[in-house]
Amino acid sequence: MASTRAQRLLQLSHHRPRIYHFERIDACPSTCSQSKTLLTTTTISSSPKSNQLRPFSSTFPHGARPATAGAARASKQRAGKAQPSPGLMQKEQMKRMMKDGSAFQAMGLAPETFTTLPLRDRPSFLTDFSTRWLWEKTRLQKRSKQLFALLYFKFWAVRTRSPDAVARLGTNAKMRYRLFEWYDFELFRTPRIARELYEEMYRALASGELDGVAGKIKGDLLGSLRGRVEARGKLNSTEWKLVRYTKRPRCVGYSVIMPNPDSKEPWNQSWLQQAVVEVESLQSVKRIRRVPDGKGGYETRDVSEGAKDREGWPVPRTVREYVVIQKSVVEGRQGRWMLWGMTKPTTVLDVKRELREKLGLPEGQA
Repeated sequence: MASTRAQRLLQLSHHRPRIYHFERIDACPSTCSQSKTLLTTTTISSSPKSNQLRPFSSTFPHGARPATAGAARASKQRAGKAQPSPGLMQKEQMKRMMKDGSAFQAMGLAPETFTTLPLRDRPSFLTDFSTRWLWEKTRLQKRSKQLFALLYFKFWAVRTRSPDAVARLGTNAKMRYRLFEWYDFELFRTPRIARELYEEMYRALASGELDGVAGKIKGDLLGSLRGRVEARGKLNSTEWKLVRYTKRPRCVGYSVIMPNPDSKEPWNQSWLQQAVVEVESLQSVKRIRRVPDGKGGYETRDVSEGAKDREGWPVPRTVREYVVIQKSVVEGRQGRWMLWGMTKPTTVLDVKRELREKLGLPEGQA
């Protein structure tokens, strides 16, 4: 028994090692046409040449074809025609609008604008101290920000001459330029400018001739005025009379908007000035209508309602409006002051609403 096992062990030591070969079968026989599963077969070779293993088949399955030159070229073309992101497109559009000045024309009331209430309309310190203090504190904070911004723009961000123009100046002229020549933001002239534009606008509205003020009034406001003139009809007209100003016009809000002041040279900046001027006056409006006179013509009649004064005008009434004017400078080229429209003063409710938005509180909480 032992000798038999020993002989078997000796015979196994002389056996050649078995070498396995694998190959892929891409096509199934007819018996497995429904499954179409890749099969593997194992073959045992005892020939001397079987020491070299046969590699796996390099046949690509369906859907995994190598990319051709045409496909690569098409993918490159698609990559070259990729659309920019919406954020990038918005930035590019804003740059173009800033360059031609249309961005300032499309801008509404400047952010952080605080229009001061008259003293008689403010909450009392005695009866409602916390509310009055909240309003006054907000006013002081925004006024301080606007003052520091104005000083920065006037003495640092904006220059009236380029370095080449300064180099051509004489010694005394250079000294005067360094010490006294700063850009005039016309803050103290805004009441007079607003008063002139205010009177021109109402006179043009009363007469219906708005072409003369087309370059002095913002487009949206001008369109609204034209609509009011057309709504009257051809047989109706108005006359406007400014009796007097009950108080001197005063600037109650001022802002300077300069996007990216560090991205341009100080003598080539673009910015927008916006001022809110309180105008309070006595005004009277007379309404006139053309009616047939029975002889084939027309006669004018005063159809104004209410009491009349000695001159036949309706009794004047007090009108208080907050006129918004603005002036843009695009790449150093100055525009003109234009009438933007009217606004309302900043009330306590406006201050509380803004505070809730900053704190993320829902409506009704402060």
